[in-house]
Amino acid sequence: MKEWYKELVVYQIWPRSFCDGNGDGIGDLEGVLSKLDYLQDLGINCIWFSPLYPSPNADFGYDIADYRDIHKEYGNLDLFKRVLDGAHQRGMKVIMDLVVNHTSDEHEWFIKSKDPSSPYHDYYFWRKGRLGGKLPPKTGFPALRVRLGKRMKKAANTTFMFLRKNNPTLTTITQR
Repeated sequence: MKEWYKELVVYQIWPRSFCDGNGDGIGDLEGVLSKLDYLQDLGINCIWFSPLYPSPNADFGYDIADYRDIHKEYGNLDLFKRVLDGAHQRGMKVIMDLVVNHTSDEHEWFIKSKDPSSPYHDYYFWRKGRLGGKLPPKTGFPALRVRLGKRMKKAANTTFMFLRKNNPTLTTITQR
């Protein structure tokens, strides 16, 4: 069996800085589409996209607010489909960077998870704070305590934010 992934020539594209196709000063999918022939001429046979999803960009797009759409600064799903089709027509594979350990605090799941009765509540690590919520809960990782603690008044709990204060960590124990 051929191990195709070992033979790829991968080019990672962070869309914001790659190529501005619509003249607004921000790289976008229109710019990527315009450079597919150039990438093929370089011998690239796989494009790896950094996150293209809607995001408040507090973490350079890695704080995803919606996994099912394209950030409006880059284009839309129809334009992405044109890029995908164009890449495939040139024999290129496309890999999407998918962040599955956290979301943006603006993601619908997180917003709904603040309600303890919500089916989304167990998507995130919610723990009661210490001293009546004045201090974050203990984690077993003392060095991480400074990163903990975004107090949610509605839930009267604290959620675990491993990377940044606006990137709540998803659990892997949910039944959904």
